[in-house]
Amino acid sequence: MTVRLWDVEEGECRFILIGHSNWVWRVAYSQKGDLLASGSLDRTVRLWDTVSGQCRAVIRNFQDAIEAVDWNTTANEMYLVTGCGDGSVLKWQVEKEEDLCNVQLQWTATNGTLIMTGASIQDVQGLTQINKQLLKQRGAVGEPEDVFREASKKVMAMASVVSKLKQSSDKAPSTNEDTTPNEQRSLEVEETNDS
Repeated sequence: MTVRLWDVEEGECRFILIGHSNWVWRVAYSQKGDLLASGSLDRTVRLWDTVSGQCRAVIRNFQDAIEAVDWNTTANEMYLVTGCGDGSVLKWQVEKEEDLCNVQLQWTATNGTLIMTGASIQDVQGLTQINKQLLKQRGAVGEPEDVFREASKKVMAMASVVSKLKQSSDKAPSTNEDTTPNEQRSLEVEETNDS
């Protein structure tokens, strides 16, 4: 079975992509348009270079026919998500090398169960304790950043300053009775800052 790449402006077939052994059900271009992913009933996904027409990677060993392929690109990474007839969803990291694509499985979700492969939660912020435990049970590695640790340090430092201000104001000599309470507070703070 084949996939054909057409030059829309010229109306000509640029490449006939040969490699699948059964019907191709889904295709998707990468965000840059330099790769095309094709998913087939033959239980494989092929990554094609759209400039040369060459196959750059074949992803095998799916349990059922490929029914969905889509790209997810971040600033630094390129991912391919595949969906199979058995209900499984797999996320792959794709790294372009010279004439090949290096493809690494990131996670699998089958029948509501998430399994992570090579995923890191190192320095991730905002995870609750339960989410951290769930991700680690599913294979994630590393330690997330405790966002509250820094905030907690700041609160403790502020509490210490407030306590010292309160102590110094309790020990401060009485101020001129002609001053208002606001002026007295500012005098106390000025005295504390000088010491």
